[in-house]
Amino acid sequence: LKSVADDEEVADEVRQAFESMLPDLRMDVHLEVILKPADKTHKEIILEASKDADMVFLGMAIPGPGIEQTYAESLMGLLDGLPSTILVRNASRFHGHLV
Repeated sequence: LKSVADDEEVADEVRQAFESMLPDLRMDVHLEVILKPADKTHKEIILEASKDADMVFLGMAIPGPGIEQTYAESLMGLLDGLPSTILVRNASRFHGHLV
């Protein structure tokens, strides 16, 4: 399970949130929180972290009213270059970016 965080504080929150949830998954999961370098985009990090994956599960939010088209275009751009990807709706507000 990989996630991208914009700063160390968010990375710690993401680690804590996932570590408390992982035992309930009943799967052998390794958690990696990637701290986003200032010179890379989220897309670049996701592409790099997913390059050897057979399948990617990518969390998605529900866009607010009036921004659905922009959000869809952003998602399509993010998917470009990824291996087979399943989009999953985030169950709650999430502070990181799943990879």
